Amino acid sequence: MARIFAATIATAAAGGTVNLTFEDCGDASTVGTITDLKPTSLELGGTTTLVGSGSLTQDVPAGDFSFTAKALGVTILSDGGDLCADKSIQLPLGVGSFNYKSAGCPVKAGDVALTFEATLSASIPSQIAKLDINVAATGSDGTKALCAVIHTSPGMMEGERDLSAYSYDEYVSEFGKAENGADRKAIFEANMALIRQHNSDTEKSWFATVNQFTDMTNDEFRAMTRGRKEIMFGGEEQPHKLTGRAIPDRKDWREEQGVTAVKDQGGCGSCWAFSAAETFESHLAIQTQTPIQKLSPQQIVSCSPNPEHCGGTGGCQGSTQPLAFNYTVTAGLTTEASYPYQGRTGTCQQSKIKPVAKNGGYKQLTTNSYTELIDAVANVGPVAISIAASGFAFQFYGGGVLSNCNDYVMDHAVQLVGYGTQGTKDYWLVRNSWGSWGEQGYIRMQRYGEGNEPCGTDRNPQDGDACEGDTTPRKYCGECGILSASSYPTDFTTFETVSV
Repeated sequence: MARIFAATIATAAAGGTVNLTFEDCGDASTVGTITDLKPTSLELGGTTTLVGSGSLTQDVPAGDFSFTAKALGVTILSDGGDLCADKSIQLPLGVGSFNYKSAGCPVKAGDVALTFEATLSASIPSQIAKLDINVAATGSDGTKALCAVIHTSPGMMEGERDLSAYSYDEYVSEFGKAENGADRKAIFEANMALIRQHNSDTEKSWFATVNQFTDMTNDEFRAMTRGRKEIMFGGEEQPHKLTGRAIPDRKDWREEQGVTAVKDQGGCGSCWAFSAAETFESHLAIQTQTPIQKLSPQQIVSCSPNPEHCGGTGGCQGSTQPLAFNYTVTAGLTTEASYPYQGRTGTCQQSKIKPVAKNGGYKQLTTNSYTELIDAVANVGPVAISIAASGFAFQFYGGGVLSNCNDYVMDHAVQLVGYGTQGTKDYWLVRNSWGSWGEQGYIRMQRYGEGNEPCGTDRNPQDGDACEGDTTPRKYCGECGILSASSYPTDFTTFETVSV
Protein backbone atom coordinates (compact mmCIF):
# COMPACT_ATOMS: atom_id res chain seq x y z
CA MET A 1 0.00 0.00 0.00
CA ALA A 2 2.97 2.28 0.39
CA ARG A 3 3.38 1.79 -3.32
CA ILE A 4 -0.19 2.89 -3.89
CA PHE A 5 0.47 6.09 -2.06
CA ALA A 6 3.68 6.76 -3.92
CA ALA A 7 2.06 6.40 -7.31
CA THR A 8 -0.50 9.01 -6.47
CA ILE A 9 2.21 11.40 -5.36
CA ALA A 10 4.19 10.98 -8.51
CA THR A 11 1.42 12.35 -10.63
CA ALA A 12 1.40 15.62 -8.77
CA ALA A 13 4.71 17.03 -9.90
CA ALA A 14 5.93 19.03 -12.84
CA GLY A 15 9.17 18.39 -14.69
CA GLY A 16 11.29 15.42 -15.72
CA THR A 17 11.22 13.61 -12.37
CA VAL A 18 9.18 13.51 -9.17
CA ASN A 19 10.81 13.17 -5.78
CA LEU A 20 9.21 10.92 -3.16
CA THR A 21 9.62 11.01 0.62
CA PHE A 22 7.54 9.22 3.23
CA GLU A 23 6.95 8.87 6.94
CA ASP A 24 5.17 6.24 8.96
CA CYS A 25 2.23 7.69 10.89
CA GLY A 26 1.12 4.64 12.85
CA ASP A 27 0.48 4.86 16.57
CA ALA A 28 1.00 2.34 19.38
CA SER A 29 -2.01 0.29 18.25
CA THR A 30 -0.92 0.01 14.58
CA VAL A 31 0.43 -3.45 13.76
CA GLY A 32 2.26 -2.50 10.56
CA THR A 33 5.22 -0.24 9.83
CA ILE A 34 6.53 1.05 6.49
CA THR A 35 10.31 1.39 6.60
CA ASP A 36 11.38 1.91 2.96
CA LEU A 37 10.10 3.04 -0.43
CA LYS A 38 11.96 2.44 -3.69
CA PRO A 39 12.68 4.24 -5.94
CA THR A 40 12.79 7.68 -4.36
CA SER A 41 12.06 9.45 -7.63
CA LEU A 42 9.93 8.71 -10.66
CA GLU A 43 10.44 9.58 -14.31
CA LEU A 44 7.48 11.25 -15.97
CA GLY A 45 6.21 9.98 -19.29
CA GLY A 46 6.42 6.25 -18.52
CA THR A 47 5.55 3.39 -16.16
CA THR A 48 7.47 2.76 -12.95
CA THR A 49 7.25 -0.20 -10.56
CA LEU A 50 7.30 0.94 -6.93
CA VAL A 51 7.94 -1.26 -3.93
CA GLY A 52 7.04 -0.36 -0.36
CA SER A 53 8.77 -2.45 2.31
CA GLY A 54 8.00 -2.91 5.97
CA SER A 55 6.74 -5.39 8.52
CA LEU A 56 3.66 -6.64 10.37
CA THR A 57 3.55 -7.87 13.97
CA GLN A 58 0.49 -10.03 13.32
CA ASP A 59 -1.42 -11.55 10.45
CA VAL A 60 -3.98 -9.42 8.60
CA PRO A 61 -6.49 -11.93 7.20
CA ALA A 62 -8.44 -9.37 5.14
CA GLY A 63 -9.27 -5.69 5.10
CA ASP A 64 -9.63 -2.46 3.24
CA PHE A 65 -7.38 0.48 2.43
CA SER A 66 -8.10 4.15 1.84
CA PHE A 67 -6.01 7.06 0.71
CA THR A 68 -6.50 10.80 0.42
CA ALA A 69 -4.35 13.13 -1.66
CA LYS A 70 -4.19 16.82 -0.81
CA ALA A 71 -2.63 19.74 -2.70
CA LEU A 72 -2.24 22.98 -0.74
CA GLY A 73 -4.52 21.50 1.90
CA VAL A 74 -7.33 20.78 -0.56
CA THR A 75 -8.41 17.18 -1.16
CA ILE A 76 -8.02 16.34 -4.85
CA LEU A 77 -8.37 12.55 -4.72
CA SER A 78 -10.10 10.15 -2.35
CA ASP A 79 -10.30 6.45 -3.11
CA GLY A 80 -9.72 3.00 -1.68
CA GLY A 81 -10.54 -0.65 -2.03
CA ASP A 82 -10.08 -4.23 -0.95
CA LEU A 83 -6.63 -4.85 0.53
CA CYS A 84 -6.67 -8.33 -0.96
CA ALA A 85 -7.51 -7.45 -4.58
CA ASP A 86 -5.85 -5.58 -7.42
CA LYS A 87 -7.07 -2.03 -7.85
CA SER A 88 -6.76 0.44 -10.73
CA ILE A 89 -7.14 4.15 -9.94
CA GLN A 90 -7.20 7.08 -12.35
CA LEU A 91 -5.25 10.08 -11.11
CA PRO A 92 -6.53 13.69 -11.12
CA LEU A 93 -6.56 15.89 -14.24
CA GLY A 94 -5.79 12.95 -16.51
CA VAL A 95 -2.13 12.85 -15.46
CA GLY A 96 -1.92 9.08 -15.22
CA SER A 97 -3.03 5.96 -13.40
CA PHE A 98 -1.71 3.26 -11.12
CA ASN A 99 -2.38 -0.41 -10.64
CA TYR A 100 -2.12 -1.82 -7.12
CA LYS A 101 -0.81 -5.37 -7.26
CA SER A 102 -2.17 -7.31 -4.29
CA ALA A 103 -0.09 -10.12 -2.84
CA GLY A 104 -3.32 -11.80 -1.72
CA CYS A 105 -4.68 -12.51 1.73
CA PRO A 106 -4.04 -13.26 4.45
CA VAL A 107 -1.04 -10.94 4.75
CA LYS A 108 1.29 -12.81 7.08
CA ALA A 109 3.21 -11.31 10.01
CA GLY A 110 6.85 -10.52 9.30
CA ASP A 111 8.43 -8.76 6.35
CA VAL A 112 6.03 -7.44 3.72
CA ALA A 113 6.57 -5.96 0.28
CA LEU A 114 3.75 -4.26 -1.57
CA THR A 115 3.95 -3.51 -5.29
CA PHE A 116 2.19 -1.31 -7.79
CA GLU A 117 2.77 0.08 -11.28
CA ALA A 118 2.45 3.84 -11.77
CA THR A 119 1.93 5.28 -15.25
CA LEU A 120 2.44 9.02 -15.47
CA SER A 121 2.08 11.58 -18.24
CA ALA A 122 5.13 13.51 -19.42
CA SER A 123 3.85 16.78 -17.98
CA ILE A 124 2.10 17.41 -14.67
CA PRO A 125 0.15 20.62 -13.95
CA SER A 126 1.91 22.91 -11.51
CA GLN A 127 -1.18 23.31 -9.35
CA ILE A 128 -0.66 19.77 -8.07
CA ALA A 129 3.12 19.93 -7.98
CA LYS A 130 3.30 19.13 -4.27
CA LEU A 131 1.05 16.51 -2.66
CA ASP A 132 0.57 15.13 0.82
CA ILE A 133 -1.09 11.73 0.69
CA ASN A 134 -2.39 9.85 3.68
CA VAL A 135 -2.80 6.09 3.32
CA ALA A 136 -4.46 3.89 5.94
CA ALA A 137 -5.22 0.17 5.96
CA THR A 138 -7.60 -1.51 8.36
CA GLY A 139 -8.08 -5.22 8.97
CA SER A 140 -11.54 -6.79 8.67
CA ASP A 141 -11.62 -7.03 12.45
CA GLY A 142 -10.93 -3.30 12.88
CA THR A 143 -7.19 -3.66 13.52
CA LYS A 144 -5.09 -0.70 12.40
CA ALA A 145 -2.77 -2.32 9.88
CA LEU A 146 -0.90 0.60 8.37
CA CYS A 147 -0.61 4.39 8.32
CA ALA A 148 1.75 6.32 6.06
CA VAL A 149 2.13 9.84 4.71
CA ILE A 150 3.96 10.30 1.44
CA HIS A 151 5.12 13.67 0.14
CA THR A 152 5.80 14.50 -3.47
CA SER A 153 7.77 17.38 -4.92
CA PRO A 154 9.14 18.21 -8.37
CA GLY A 155 12.54 16.68 -8.92
CA MET A 156 15.05 17.62 -11.55
CA MET A 157 13.64 18.73 -14.86
CA GLU A 158 14.53 16.90 -18.05
CA GLY A 159 18.15 17.73 -18.83
CA GLU A 160 18.84 19.27 -15.41
CA ARG A 161 22.11 18.35 -13.70
CA ASP A 162 22.70 17.59 -10.04
CA LEU A 163 24.98 20.47 -9.07
CA SER A 164 24.67 20.05 -5.31
CA ALA A 165 28.36 19.16 -4.91
CA TYR A 166 29.79 20.69 -8.09
CA SER A 167 33.18 22.26 -7.39
CA TYR A 168 35.38 24.94 -8.92
CA ASP A 169 37.98 22.31 -9.81
CA GLU A 170 35.36 20.36 -11.74
CA TYR A 171 34.30 23.55 -13.52
CA VAL A 172 37.85 24.45 -14.54
CA SER A 173 38.34 20.95 -15.94
CA GLU A 174 34.98 20.73 -17.72
CA PHE A 175 35.19 24.10 -19.47
CA GLY A 176 38.94 24.28 -20.01
CA LYS A 177 39.27 27.37 -17.86
CA ALA A 178 42.53 28.72 -16.52
CA GLU A 179 42.53 28.96 -12.73
CA ASN A 180 42.67 32.67 -11.94
CA GLY A 181 43.06 32.62 -8.19
CA ALA A 182 40.76 33.23 -5.27
CA ASP A 183 38.87 36.15 -6.85
CA ARG A 184 37.67 34.14 -9.85
CA LYS A 185 36.79 31.18 -7.63
CA ALA A 186 34.79 33.49 -5.36
CA ILE A 187 32.79 34.72 -8.36
CA PHE A 188 32.12 31.10 -9.34
CA GLU A 189 30.97 30.19 -5.83
CA ALA A 190 28.64 33.21 -5.65
CA ASN A 191 27.09 32.27 -8.99
CA MET A 192 26.71 28.63 -7.94
CA ALA A 193 24.77 29.77 -4.87
CA LEU A 194 22.36 31.63 -7.17
CA ILE A 195 22.04 28.64 -9.49
CA ARG A 196 21.30 26.24 -6.62
CA GLN A 197 18.81 28.65 -5.10
CA HIS A 198 16.93 28.96 -8.38
CA ASN A 199 16.90 25.21 -9.01
CA SER A 200 15.52 24.54 -5.52
CA ASP A 201 12.30 26.39 -6.44
CA THR A 202 9.65 23.69 -6.80
CA GLU A 203 7.55 25.96 -9.04
CA LYS A 204 10.30 26.72 -11.58
CA SER A 205 9.55 26.36 -15.29
CA TRP A 206 13.22 26.44 -16.31
CA PHE A 207 16.48 25.39 -14.69
CA ALA A 208 19.86 27.05 -14.37
CA THR A 209 23.16 25.33 -15.06
CA VAL A 210 26.91 25.82 -15.36
CA ASN A 211 28.36 27.12 -18.62
CA GLN A 212 31.17 29.28 -19.96
CA PHE A 213 29.78 32.27 -18.04
CA THR A 214 29.67 30.78 -14.53
CA ASP A 215 32.97 32.34 -13.47
CA MET A 216 31.99 35.80 -14.78
CA THR A 217 30.41 38.68 -12.91
CA ASN A 218 27.16 39.91 -14.41
CA ASP A 219 28.96 43.06 -15.60
CA GLU A 220 31.45 40.89 -17.48
CA PHE A 221 28.60 38.88 -18.97
CA ARG A 222 26.73 42.04 -20.02
CA ALA A 223 29.77 43.12 -22.02
CA MET A 224 29.06 40.19 -24.38
CA THR A 225 25.52 41.35 -25.27
CA ARG A 226 24.86 44.10 -27.73
CA GLY A 227 21.59 45.68 -28.78
CA ARG A 228 20.02 47.02 -31.92
CA LYS A 229 17.84 49.88 -33.00
CA GLU A 230 14.47 49.64 -34.74
CA ILE A 231 15.28 52.15 -37.46
CA MET A 232 14.20 52.29 -41.10
CA PHE A 233 16.47 52.63 -44.11
CA GLY A 234 14.89 54.22 -47.14
CA GLY A 235 13.38 52.16 -49.91
CA GLU A 236 14.78 48.77 -48.90
CA GLU A 237 12.73 48.48 -45.68
CA GLN A 238 9.13 47.29 -46.02
CA PRO A 239 6.49 46.33 -43.44
CA HIS A 240 5.52 42.71 -42.96
CA LYS A 241 2.06 42.05 -44.36
CA LEU A 242 0.06 39.23 -42.80
CA THR A 243 0.06 36.21 -45.08
CA GLY A 244 -3.54 35.26 -44.35
CA ARG A 245 -2.50 31.64 -43.99
CA ALA A 246 -3.38 29.42 -41.03
CA ILE A 247 -1.06 29.33 -38.03
CA PRO A 248 -0.17 25.68 -37.21
CA ASP A 249 0.01 24.50 -33.60
CA ARG A 250 3.80 24.30 -33.75
CA LYS A 251 6.69 25.22 -36.01
CA ASP A 252 10.37 24.29 -35.94
CA TRP A 253 12.43 25.34 -38.96
CA ARG A 254 15.17 22.94 -37.91
CA GLU A 255 12.89 20.13 -39.06
CA GLU A 256 12.73 21.65 -42.54
CA GLN A 257 16.48 22.24 -42.91
CA GLY A 258 15.77 25.95 -42.59
CA VAL A 259 18.68 26.73 -40.26
CA THR A 260 22.37 25.89 -40.08
CA ALA A 261 24.19 24.52 -37.03
CA VAL A 262 24.47 26.67 -33.91
CA LYS A 263 27.37 29.13 -33.98
CA ASP A 264 29.47 30.80 -31.27
CA GLN A 265 30.23 34.53 -31.32
CA GLY A 266 32.83 34.16 -28.56
CA GLY A 267 33.86 37.32 -26.72
CA CYS A 268 32.99 39.66 -29.60
CA GLY A 269 29.74 41.65 -29.34
CA SER A 270 28.70 40.45 -32.79
CA CYS A 271 25.30 38.95 -31.95
CA TRP A 272 23.67 41.37 -34.42
CA ALA A 273 25.84 40.03 -37.26
CA PHE A 274 25.12 36.40 -36.37
CA SER A 275 21.38 37.08 -36.16
CA ALA A 276 21.48 38.77 -39.56
CA ALA A 277 23.73 36.19 -41.27
CA GLU A 278 21.69 33.27 -39.91
CA THR A 279 18.42 34.82 -41.06
CA PHE A 280 19.95 35.59 -44.46
CA GLU A 281 20.99 31.90 -44.69
CA SER A 282 17.48 30.73 -43.84
CA HIS A 283 15.56 32.99 -46.22
CA LEU A 284 17.98 32.46 -49.09
CA ALA A 285 17.34 28.71 -48.84
CA ILE A 286 13.57 29.05 -48.33
CA GLN A 287 12.93 31.68 -51.01
CA THR A 288 15.16 30.08 -53.67
CA GLN A 289 14.32 26.47 -52.71
CA THR A 290 18.02 25.57 -52.55
CA PRO A 291 20.08 23.77 -49.87
CA ILE A 292 21.01 26.02 -46.99
CA GLN A 293 24.56 27.41 -46.97
CA LYS A 294 26.77 28.52 -44.11
CA LEU A 295 27.40 32.23 -44.68
CA SER A 296 29.80 34.73 -43.13
CA PRO A 297 28.96 36.79 -40.05
CA GLN A 298 32.57 38.06 -40.12
CA GLN A 299 31.93 39.88 -43.40
CA ILE A 300 29.09 41.77 -41.71
CA VAL A 301 31.15 42.41 -38.57
CA SER A 302 34.09 43.87 -40.50
CA CYS A 303 32.34 45.53 -43.42
CA SER A 304 28.81 46.68 -42.49
CA PRO A 305 28.84 50.47 -41.84
CA ASN A 306 27.23 52.02 -38.77
CA PRO A 307 27.64 55.78 -39.21
CA GLU A 308 25.01 56.79 -36.65
CA HIS A 309 26.34 54.35 -34.03
CA CYS A 310 23.05 52.47 -33.68
CA GLY A 311 23.18 49.57 -31.24
CA GLY A 312 26.86 50.34 -30.69
CA THR A 313 29.74 51.68 -32.73
CA GLY A 314 29.87 48.72 -35.10
CA GLY A 315 31.79 45.48 -35.35
CA CYS A 316 32.37 43.78 -31.99
CA GLN A 317 30.97 46.87 -30.27
CA GLY A 318 27.47 46.23 -31.59
CA SER A 319 25.15 47.28 -34.41
CA THR A 320 21.75 46.22 -35.80
CA GLN A 321 20.27 43.57 -38.07
CA PRO A 322 18.53 46.14 -40.36
CA LEU A 323 21.89 47.83 -40.89
CA ALA A 324 23.31 44.44 -41.87
CA PHE A 325 20.42 43.72 -44.27
CA ASN A 326 20.83 47.20 -45.75
CA TYR A 327 24.53 46.48 -46.29
CA THR A 328 23.92 43.09 -48.00
CA VAL A 329 21.51 44.74 -50.48
CA THR A 330 24.57 46.11 -52.30
CA ALA A 331 27.45 43.93 -51.09
CA GLY A 332 25.74 40.55 -50.92
CA LEU A 333 27.01 37.89 -48.50
CA THR A 334 29.79 35.36 -48.95
CA THR A 335 30.32 31.98 -47.34
CA GLU A 336 31.89 31.24 -43.99
CA ALA A 337 34.59 29.30 -45.84
CA SER A 338 35.54 32.36 -47.90
CA TYR A 339 35.47 34.79 -44.97
CA PRO A 340 35.94 32.79 -41.73
CA TYR A 341 34.91 34.12 -38.34
CA GLN A 342 37.73 35.75 -36.36
CA GLY A 343 35.97 36.99 -33.23
CA ARG A 344 37.21 40.57 -33.69
CA THR A 345 36.19 43.58 -35.74
CA GLY A 346 39.27 43.71 -37.95
CA THR A 347 39.22 45.56 -41.26
CA CYS A 348 37.02 44.81 -44.25
CA GLN A 349 38.84 42.46 -46.63
CA GLN A 350 37.15 42.87 -50.00
CA SER A 351 39.24 40.08 -51.53
CA LYS A 352 37.44 37.54 -49.34
CA ILE A 353 33.96 38.62 -50.42
CA LYS A 354 32.67 36.30 -53.13
CA PRO A 355 28.92 36.80 -52.65
CA VAL A 356 26.59 33.89 -53.26
CA ALA A 357 23.51 36.14 -53.15
CA LYS A 358 22.19 39.53 -52.24
CA ASN A 359 18.81 40.61 -50.94
CA GLY A 360 16.68 43.27 -52.54
CA GLY A 361 15.39 44.56 -49.22
CA TYR A 362 14.02 43.43 -45.88
CA LYS A 363 10.77 43.37 -43.93
CA GLN A 364 10.41 45.10 -40.58
CA LEU A 365 7.63 43.86 -38.26
CA THR A 366 5.51 46.24 -36.22
CA THR A 367 6.99 46.67 -32.75
CA ASN A 368 5.18 44.60 -30.11
CA SER A 369 2.93 42.77 -32.62
CA TYR A 370 2.47 39.16 -31.53
CA THR A 371 0.24 38.45 -34.54
CA GLU A 372 2.83 39.63 -37.08
CA LEU A 373 5.67 37.74 -35.42
CA ILE A 374 3.91 34.39 -35.20
CA ASP A 375 2.61 34.77 -38.76
CA ALA A 376 6.11 35.52 -40.05
CA VAL A 377 7.85 32.62 -38.32
CA ALA A 378 5.01 30.20 -39.11
CA ASN A 379 4.53 31.06 -42.77
CA VAL A 380 7.60 32.93 -44.05
CA GLY A 381 10.70 31.76 -42.19
CA PRO A 382 12.99 32.39 -39.21
CA VAL A 383 13.11 35.98 -37.99
CA ALA A 384 15.98 38.14 -36.73
CA ILE A 385 14.79 39.40 -33.34
CA SER A 386 16.13 41.29 -30.34
CA ILE A 387 15.68 40.61 -26.63
CA ALA A 388 16.80 41.61 -23.15
CA ALA A 389 19.46 39.02 -22.31
CA SER A 390 21.91 40.40 -19.77
CA GLY A 391 20.32 39.18 -16.55
CA PHE A 392 20.58 36.05 -14.42
CA ALA A 393 18.21 34.00 -16.59
CA PHE A 394 20.28 34.24 -19.76
CA GLN A 395 23.63 33.98 -18.00
CA PHE A 396 22.73 30.60 -16.48
CA TYR A 397 19.78 29.21 -18.49
CA GLY A 398 20.04 25.45 -18.88
CA GLY A 399 16.64 24.29 -20.14
CA GLY A 400 12.88 24.51 -19.82
CA VAL A 401 10.49 27.33 -20.72
CA LEU A 402 11.83 30.68 -19.53
CA SER A 403 9.17 32.83 -17.88
CA ASN A 404 8.97 35.89 -15.62
CA CYS A 405 12.03 37.47 -17.20
CA ASN A 406 10.88 40.98 -16.14
CA ASP A 407 13.62 42.63 -18.21
CA TYR A 408 12.90 44.95 -21.13
CA VAL A 409 16.31 46.57 -21.73
CA MET A 410 16.82 45.22 -25.24
CA ASP A 411 20.51 44.39 -25.66
CA HIS A 412 20.98 41.15 -27.60
CA ALA A 413 20.19 39.87 -31.11
CA VAL A 414 19.12 36.28 -31.81
CA GLN A 415 17.03 34.28 -34.30
CA LEU A 416 13.46 33.09 -33.82
CA VAL A 417 13.09 29.67 -35.47
CA GLY A 418 9.72 28.43 -34.26
CA TYR A 419 7.24 27.96 -31.46
CA GLY A 420 5.31 25.21 -29.67
CA THR A 421 3.72 24.10 -26.42
CA GLN A 422 5.03 22.09 -23.47
CA GLY A 423 2.41 21.07 -20.98
CA THR A 424 0.43 24.19 -20.17
CA LYS A 425 3.05 26.65 -21.46
CA ASP A 426 3.24 28.00 -24.99
CA TYR A 427 6.74 29.01 -26.01
CA TRP A 428 8.91 30.68 -28.65
CA LEU A 429 11.91 28.67 -29.91
CA VAL A 430 14.95 30.95 -30.09
CA ARG A 431 18.43 30.24 -31.47
CA ASN A 432 21.34 31.92 -29.69
CA SER A 433 24.96 32.37 -30.81
CA TRP A 434 26.75 31.17 -27.67
CA GLY A 435 27.69 27.67 -28.77
CA SER A 436 26.18 24.78 -26.78
CA TRP A 437 24.68 27.13 -24.16
CA GLY A 438 21.11 26.35 -23.04
CA GLU A 439 19.30 23.58 -24.87
CA GLN A 440 22.07 22.78 -27.38
CA GLY A 441 22.28 26.44 -28.33
CA TYR A 442 18.56 27.21 -28.07
CA ILE A 443 16.19 28.68 -25.50
CA ARG A 444 12.43 28.34 -25.15
CA MET A 445 10.70 31.50 -23.95
CA GLN A 446 7.08 31.69 -22.83
CA ARG A 447 4.57 33.24 -25.22
CA TYR A 448 1.21 34.48 -24.03
CA GLY A 449 -0.76 35.42 -27.17
CA GLU A 450 -2.06 38.59 -28.75
CA GLY A 451 -3.23 41.01 -26.07
CA ASN A 452 -1.76 38.93 -23.24
CA GLU A 453 1.95 39.59 -23.63
CA PRO A 454 3.67 41.29 -20.66
CA CYS A 455 5.11 44.74 -21.37
CA GLY A 456 7.70 47.00 -19.80
CA THR A 457 9.78 50.08 -20.43
CA ASP A 458 13.37 50.24 -21.61
CA ARG A 459 14.58 53.35 -19.77
CA ASN A 460 18.21 52.73 -20.68
CA PRO A 461 18.19 52.65 -24.50
CA GLN A 462 21.86 53.57 -24.54
CA ASP A 463 22.58 50.10 -23.13
CA GLY A 464 22.04 48.80 -26.63
CA ASP A 465 18.72 49.91 -28.09
CA ALA A 466 19.42 53.42 -29.36
CA CYS A 467 21.51 55.33 -31.83
CA GLU A 468 24.06 57.66 -30.32
CA GLY A 469 22.39 60.53 -28.49
CA ASP A 470 18.93 58.94 -28.40
CA THR A 471 17.72 58.50 -24.82
CA THR A 472 13.96 58.20 -25.48
CA PRO A 473 12.41 55.41 -23.37
CA ARG A 474 10.66 52.63 -25.28
CA LYS A 475 7.82 50.27 -24.46
CA TYR A 476 8.54 46.64 -25.33
CA CYS A 477 6.38 43.56 -24.91
CA GLY A 478 6.81 39.81 -24.71
CA GLU A 479 9.05 37.67 -22.52
CA CYS A 480 12.36 39.56 -22.24
CA GLY A 481 10.99 42.07 -24.79
CA ILE A 482 10.90 39.44 -27.54
CA LEU A 483 8.38 41.46 -29.58
CA SER A 484 10.59 44.54 -29.58
CA ALA A 485 12.23 44.55 -33.01
CA SER A 486 12.03 41.90 -35.73
CA SER A 487 13.10 41.72 -39.37
CA TYR A 488 14.02 39.38 -42.22
CA PRO A 489 15.60 39.82 -45.70
CA THR A 490 13.64 39.50 -48.96
CA ASP A 491 13.93 39.37 -52.77
CA PHE A 492 17.12 37.40 -53.31
CA THR A 493 19.37 37.39 -56.34
CA THR A 494 21.84 34.50 -56.47
CA PHE A 495 25.27 34.71 -58.08
CA GLU A 496 26.48 31.14 -57.83
CA THR A 497 25.81 27.81 -56.18
CA VAL A 498 28.28 26.91 -53.48
CA SER A 499 28.53 23.56 -51.74
CA VAL A 500 29.37 23.92 -48.06
